[in-house]
Order: sequence, then C-alpha cells, then structure tokens
Amino acid sequence: MKIRMMLAAFFLLLLSGCSMEEDAVGADQTIAAVQVQFINPDEFKKKEIPLEVEVTQDKMPVEDASFVRFEIWRDGERKDSRIIDAKYIGEGRYTAQATVKKKGVYYVYAHTEAHGLHIMPKQKIEVQ
Repeated sequence: MKIRMMLAAFFLLLLSGCSMEEDAVGADQTIAAVQVQFINPDEFKKKEIPLEVEVTQDKMPVEDASFVRFEIWRDGERKDSRIIDAKYIGEGRYTAQATVKKKGVYYVYAHTEAHGLHIMPKQKIEVQ
C-alpha cells in the first residue's frame, strides 16, 4: 500500500512540475503570430524564378526559422510538385531559386516553421 501511495505522489509531483516552468505559456498569455510575406513578384518573363519571403513575428524579423521550404507546381499538376529548401539571407528574409520548364500558371507554398508554428502561405505566379 505504501508503494502505491509513493508512486501516486511521485506521479502527481512529476505532472505538477511540468507546468511550473517560467517559459511556459499560460492560459492568459498568447504567442504572437508568425507572418510570412512573399517578396517576389507574381509575373516572370523567364523560366528562372527567384523565390523570396520575409518572416516576422511581432513585427520583428525571424532569423532562426526551423525551416523555410518552397513547394512549386504548375497549375493542374500538383502531384508533380517540387520542394526547394530556402537559405537565410538576413533581416528575416529567406530565398531560393526555382527553374520551370514551361510557360504557364504556377503555385508556390512557402512552408515555414518558426518558434513552434507552421505557416504555409500560397502565391500564384505566371511565367510568360
């Protein structure tokens, strides 16, 4: 019986300790949203497409995103999408280069993970 009581007390202590962290977000606190904004234009006259986004949180540049990956596909060909890892270039900006084979309408997701949040804005691009 004593062993059961000790185990129960240990588990209660363990569980209560998880919420005692100073960095833990409480019920009355909120995490500022991470914003991802495409910087590149939505029309290109060449098949080399520079992709760039600006990542911010609380209007401050996010310099430590876990990852930024661009997913690009031609309209109607989502199953043939490609993923391109972006590089950090400073001031919250991440960039990559995409090459397309045909003219037409393309879509790009900027899969972004920063500070525990996953954001994936979408942009429509026309290659002429």
